[in-house]
Amino acid sequence: MLVFNSSAGDCGDSGHQNLRDEEIELWWSKIGEKYTGRDAEDECGGIGSGACAVLVLFFMVKQVGGAYAFPKVENRSRSNYLDLYAVYITDSEVDNLMVHCKSKDDDLGDKNLTPNQYFHWMFRQNFMLTTIFYCTFHWMTPDSKELKNATFNAFDIEVSLLCGDEYSINRCYWLVRKDGFYFSRDDNKPFPDGWKLMHTW
Repeated sequence: MLVFNSSAGDCGDSGHQNLRDEEIELWWSKIGEKYTGRDAEDECGGIGSGACAVLVLFFMVKQVGGAYAFPKVENRSRSNYLDLYAVYITDSEVDNLMVHCKSKDDDLGDKNLTPNQYFHWMFRQNFMLTTIFYCTFHWMTPDSKELKNATFNAFDIEVSLLCGDEYSINRCYWLVRKDGFYFSRDDNKPFPDGWKLMHTW
């Protein structure tokens, strides 16, 4: 499974910035490297690295060629092995938030956020669609004492069906507030429109 892990950024008045073109290009280059390497046979169910590379490169051409032609999809009924996902974690109002997200294969490390800061990562699911990223959140005092904590799956097969599909990227937005953790498929809507409380501290 490939993961593109970003550094934290500021939301600003306009909310999240769209993923830059160079990030998407870097993502596709990583896919090309992986599927011409040793991991191809495992990732593609044993069909062989050559066949796997052809399959994925075909999909890459298809996706890149129409990356800006796909309309936004409001409702999704299933996930696809080759779908590209971007998960955003935004601190809305917790003064000192520490977040640690990881999957079975990838550890994204500790992220320290203050209000209006966020971080995100990009990835695609494994062939069996069993990819899970779980995150542990620590609400800290200014002197680094823990007030509250929570752990839940920031991404799994159920979350994948809730994510918005825009420009061939499935975007999943989490908003951390003092009363809990909200999810949305579209961060362009002002809170609370389009946001649903999914977990509490």
